[in-house]
Amino acid sequence: MISLIVVGVVFGSGAQVLAQKLITFQVKRRESEVRYRVVIEQATESIFLVDAETKHFLEANTAFEKLLGCSLKEILSLTINDIVVENCESHAQYLQYIETKAECFTGEKQYCSRDGYLVDVEVNVNLISWAGKQVFCHVVRDITERKKAEAALRTSEQHLARQANHDALTGLVNRRKFEQHLEQALHSARVTSSQHSLCYLDLDRFKIVNDTCGHIAGDELLRQVTALLQSQVRSVDVLARLGGDEFGLLLDR
Repeated sequence: MISLIVVGVVFGSGAQVLAQKLITFQVKRRESEVRYRVVIEQATESIFLVDAETKHFLEANTAFEKLLGCSLKEILSLTINDIVVENCESHAQYLQYIETKAECFTGEKQYCSRDGYLVDVEVNVNLISWAGKQVFCHVVRDITERKKAEAALRTSEQHLARQANHDALTGLVNRRKFEQHLEQALHSARVTSSQHSLCYLDLDRFKIVNDTCGHIAGDELLRQVTALLQSQVRSVDVLARLGGDEFGLLLDR
């Protein structure tokens, strides 16, 4: 009887210690989860989880809700294919690659928001284990403004390049660009014995138009002459305004 009492006391003490450890573990786990959620919710990047099998959203932070303009409830009713502006098959292939190779994917995508606006994003995707299943963890940064700035810069560069090679009044190739075409024609003639014709044109008494009718009338006359000449030359020929009332024409073969 004494032995049983001793065993009972020892067993009871051991169970109490075990229970205390289990409670402590659960408390720490809950605290860890709370800290995790606080960090995720405060992140400026959009973070969300997607079921690797069904492609349904499983979790999403506030930043992602704002990015799409959707509530968490609405997001959890969607699949990743519902928001990606891409062929579903192509998108599935890249997810399959991540799943097969267990590699991280970093790249650029476009998402469609609730209002139908396209959002350019930079995506980082990893395959992780979560709640007993394989999920794709997405960390997404909105780069829409950067894309707009890049597009504006390209447009500006194209505009500057055109200004450097074209006459502002007529839109024709300018003297600098015409000389480059002429050099290329001379080189072609030397190498391949091809033939080209060079014409020089100017307008008689153009100064009188400017002096009597003004520069506005003179500019309009130059534009009309340009339109007339353009209607008569081929696309392979090069028509240029060399300056003032002077035009150059390089005929190919």
